Amino acid sequence: MERLDLFGYEEQEGKRYLIYEKRETDVLDTFTMEMLSNNKIEGLAPFSCIRMNRDVKMKYNITGLITLQELFSSPIRKQKFLGILESLAENMLRADEYMLDVSSYILDESFIYTDPEGRKTFMIVLPIRREGEKAEVFLRRLLFDVKYDQTEDCSYVASLINFLGNENSFSMKDFRDQIIRFKKNPAAEQNRNQPGKGPSDAQMPKKPEYLKKESAGENNDPSEYRFP
Repeated sequence: MERLDLFGYEEQEGKRYLIYEKRETDVLDTFTMEMLSNNKIEGLAPFSCIRMNRDVKMKYNITGLITLQELFSSPIRKQKFLGILESLAENMLRADEYMLDVSSYILDESFIYTDPEGRKTFMIVLPIRREGEKAEVFLRRLLFDVKYDQTEDCSYVASLINFLGNENSFSMKDFRDQIIRFKKNPAAEQNRNQPGKGPSDAQMPKKPEYLKKESAGENNDPSEYRFP
């Protein structure tokens, strides 16, 4: 699988940008690039592009945002996490409206952004032809990796993981609807302050090998991250 060049960051006039510079071996997806350039798409980081001869520099405005990796550095409460999942699902469902391929979305917690309160997510679409990770694989890994607030009933986590288990029949719309049902469940806050309500080993399905990240030599610095 082809490896992409490093993303970088730039500060300009009080704004912060995520930067990607096209390399010679990259194949531009011109349709996706035009769609990003000509539309303000909800749920995507604002995109701009600078062309000079054969050089192409892509910029994503991430001013005032943090990554999901930063948001998830401490235990997260149920309603906030479900809100994040709903936002991610809505963003990917919106891809069809603009004829975007979800494979062009960067599905990694280090490059998905949110406001500091975690109310809404902003994703990066890279208009380079590449083989991206399946959305359901990313979401399942995310559910395994997040630190949950152990004072809450987290049995919903195992239910969502099982929901994502069958890739052949996965539906993003059904996943979004399932999240909404969990959010509206009046029992969501019943065990709010009761300890020992986190997902136990018995509740949680075993993490598949293909979802396990290599721990040896793993680089968690997003400024030095390479995508497959």
